[in-house]
Amino acid sequence: MGLDMYLTAEQFFWTNDKKSVERINKLFPEMKRNKLKYVIYEIGYWRKANHIHNWFVKNVQEGEDNCGEYSVSRDDYYFEKCEDTIKIINKALKLPKVWEFSYHSSW
Repeated sequence: MGLDMYLTAEQFFWTNDKKSVERINKLFPEMKRNKLKYVIYEIGYWRKANHIHNWFVKNVQEGEDNCGEYSVSRDDYYFEKCEDTIKIINKALKLPKVWEFSYHSSW
């Protein structure tokens, strides 16, 4: 047993809008006779990434660690910080393996 974490994307389709209906029919031809309202898909999955989970608990879930589903704003600085972190990690991993890393912080 362990911590499983998911980031999903959701889109609402207004089926009375002809362009949306055409787009839906192209994406999901088997749904032509049905009214598709939402598409939800999994963008990301983490397992036992406590540091990432902790960030979501503190910054998205208002401190509530209750396995609930919470909306994540696209404007949230989290995504920008993830991009920065990826760049930093890639830079660090290009160094020869004899290099060691440490972390510190200050207020």
